[in-house]
Amino acid sequence: MHMATGLGIAPTPTKVTVFRPFFIKLSLPYSIIRGETVAIEAIVFNYTTKPIQSEVVFHNKKKEFEFSDQLDIKGVNVSEKRQLVSIPANDGVSVTFTITPKIMGYIDIKLTANSAMAGDSVLKKLLVKP
Repeated sequence: MHMATGLGIAPTPTKVTVFRPFFIKLSLPYSIIRGETVAIEAIVFNYTTKPIQSEVVFHNKKKEFEFSDQLDIKGVNVSEKRQLVSIPANDGVSVTFTITPKIMGYIDIKLTANSAMAGDSVLKKLLVKP
């Protein structure tokens, strides 16, 4: 926008490259069954030039599911679970949380990764069937 001429339009298209050096990639199944214990895997990427220590938090504020350990199937009803990971420079690290949904319908799957240099958060919906 220009004060005198208003909106400017470029005569030819221009490419803009956008790049995030620190982010979370979350892949979810289409749906899961209520009461089924499932592993939710996220990959935290660090494309900076230095290794990063990051705390990954899986949020459960609505208490729609229980966190489970791989060794103990019994669920833990807490509002969040945390994992501390070291991510090398120009690499990614997998983080896995095991959950058991308690309700049917769509539940919120929200993860946050924070470090001294950067942070990211991702929120997706997961369908829970009867």
